[in-house]
Amino acid sequence: MTLRNRSGPENGKPLFGDKLESQALQKGCEEDIEKHCRRCIGKPTMRTLNKLRKYGIYVLFFMLLFAMVFQFSADLRQPAYPVFKMAETNGTNRMIIVVTPTYKRMTRIPDMLRMANTLSHVKDLHWIVVEDGNRTIPAVEEILKRTNLPYTYMAHKTAVGYPRRGWYQRTMALKFIRSNTSQILGKEHEEGVVYFGDDDNSYDIRLFTEYIRNVKTLGIWAVGLVGGTVVEAPKVIDGKVNAFNVKWNPKRRFAVDMAGFAVNLKVVLNSDAVFGTSCKRGGGAPETCLLEDMGLEREDIEPFGHEKEKDREIFVWHTKTNLFNKFQSCFRKARMTDQMIIVVTPTYKRLTRIPDMIRMANTLSHVKNLHWIVIEDGNKKIPAVENILKRTNLPYTYFPFKTIEGYPKRGWYQRTMALKFIRSNTSQILGKEHEEGVVYFEFNVGYLPSRTFAVDMAGFAVNLRVVMNSTAVFGLHCKERYAPETCLLEDMGLERKDIEPFGWEGEKDREILVWHTKTSTPNIPKAEKNSTKPAPPPETYGYFVEV
Repeated sequence: MTLRNRSGPENGKPLFGDKLESQALQKGCEEDIEKHCRRCIGKPTMRTLNKLRKYGIYVLFFMLLFAMVFQFSADLRQPAYPVFKMAETNGTNRMIIVVTPTYKRMTRIPDMLRMANTLSHVKDLHWIVVEDGNRTIPAVEEILKRTNLPYTYMAHKTAVGYPRRGWYQRTMALKFIRSNTSQILGKEHEEGVVYFGDDDNSYDIRLFTEYIRNVKTLGIWAVGLVGGTVVEAPKVIDGKVNAFNVKWNPKRRFAVDMAGFAVNLKVVLNSDAVFGTSCKRGGGAPETCLLEDMGLEREDIEPFGHEKEKDREIFVWHTKTNLFNKFQSCFRKARMTDQMIIVVTPTYKRLTRIPDMIRMANTLSHVKNLHWIVIEDGNKKIPAVENILKRTNLPYTYFPFKTIEGYPKRGWYQRTMALKFIRSNTSQILGKEHEEGVVYFEFNVGYLPSRTFAVDMAGFAVNLRVVMNSTAVFGLHCKERYAPETCLLEDMGLERKDIEPFGWEGEKDREILVWHTKTSTPNIPKAEKNSTKPAPPPETYGYFVEV
């Protein structure tokens, strides 16, 4: 539509002036085009586009502002406590199949608890537990369920002719693996690795993530505290294993402990090898017979952990749990609320210290809102211990205090220094998110039951406000009363009526959540009686062992 001058054609000038007429013509054209577009596609175009041009920049600004606010609030929602992350692999996608024979004994439950706390950190793992008996045990199955791992738990009593050392149970596990491979691997895995892990050993999580998962045929590594020595390890030259650094029967083709190797699943599936009733080729040990029957040679070995010249790390220790003074000291560990748990652990140099610390670290790293205080009985910190603490991702304090004269070497002085540290650094330990805390020092008793607090050090915890309202420590006067627990609690002003019991509710089958275990040491050669010369230190082959 156009507008012309109606005053007469003779003058030929626009009625409203050039600018106004130009705007009117443009508006008229837009209206014509918009009407046409409505007839064709049913929606406006020009006017809508103009509005989008006008308001689009505001829309983009508010969308950007919303995204920034949402991200900031997400950061605030992150937990303030350190989170122990599931161990990551380095790119492979192999399912780790751990085979564990187990049997009834007094130390079985604490052993299974510690192994479960370790394995539950590892993803893509199927745990096969074989009971040496006619039926499965509910307490064991409850431990397996709490790991949230895929598992198989079955019972196979040792057959006649087999030694009672788990050979028959491992044989039944191998048969199960071969007949149920697809169910074990699932849809997400095409490969796997089989590892025979006893329930009383001590495992670094990196054994599974850095060694076992990367085994292509036969992987072998060092094992600590085994075979009557501090360490057994493959002897590696130019990346190949040509011998074994072992004391017992070193001429075996595979002179390795059961904890010191893993086999790729394809090797297992391509053979029908099992653990027989005996193994003369291995001098009575089954490892050589099994690996030879699988068709493996020394050339197939892939050594792990040998690269460094010294201070090589040991990722698995052949430990054994002993009964402590023929009694098992037990008490249920309290389930804390959202209070900060402060765990005090004295430690000292010994052969079994590293595996003990690894197992405790694997357990504590499952617990949120926990601060771990470790006190070294010595003049300096030990790097291997601090590395264990760092890997937990927990807030921790590690410092050395050598036991002073007059104190027994039983951790009393170290716990005393920890109490003083807590009282002078409470706000730093609690942080901004916690106002309360509980201090824990890592009944029916057979020793001095008449004590006011006849309880083991592992069997109680004290609220932080009780600690802060007293100056009680582990003093020398406790030596007169034989055990420090009663002295400490009485000096804090506590009485029996203040006790809050945990875990006593059921009539039977009550659960024990903490066990006073002790790790045995191998029979290391010592100096002969009446000898003036000390025994030579055991060979460590470049691995870090506290001898």
